[in-house]
Amino acid sequence: MMLCPICLADVTADSSVVDRHLNSLTDVCPMSGREPFTWDERSTRAAVPNRSGGRCEMCGQRATNMHHRKNRSQGGRWSPANILHLCGSGVVGCHGYFTSHPSVAYLMGVSVRRGDEPADIAVQTPAGLLWLSDDIAPPLPGWAR
Repeated sequence: MMLCPICLADVTADSSVVDRHLNSLTDVCPMSGREPFTWDERSTRAAVPNRSGGRCEMCGQRATNMHHRKNRSQGGRWSPANILHLCGSGVVGCHGYFTSHPSVAYLMGVSVRRGDEPADIAVQTPAGLLWLSDDIAPPLPGWAR
């Protein structure tokens, strides 16, 4: 059994690779017949701690919360480019600080405005600029761990 590099589904031995490129996310995978992989809450919650090492991406303390850089109400998605792993909650720690100081959050890239694309705006951390991207490896399926 192998893992499809496009949709991350299991591909059986009788599946064959079709020599064509996917034109859009609505196409089905030529190997598995499934839709290509897209980030969702579950996969993002699994991938972001791997990126952060379980540490707050602002101060280095133990991270406890996922912060949407672009609010979900403004079209922000569950994807690694839009999520920072922070300590605290909406009222304490780094998450609380940036929630109660939105102008600082926008200035540092911790939050982005409705029309902005999170992957296009770096986060200013004490260690330097952090460019977040959706182009990180998604979590492996259970059988591959």
